[in-house]
Amino acid sequence: MPFALPHLVAGFIAVMVGYTSSVILIIQAATAAGADTAQVASWLWTLGIGMG
Repeated sequence: MPFALPHLVAGFIAVMVGYTSSVILIIQAATAAGADTAQVASWLWTLGIGMG
């Protein structure tokens, strides 16, 4: 059984922790650099593509 529920839950949690911790860093860095909301959204979109 390759797709057991505990494996899927563990994978989902790992992805969420990795992505959300990166989101916090991106938002802080963009804010410190003086980026507007559109630029922050672009950085987050790029993060999503890069992690995918």
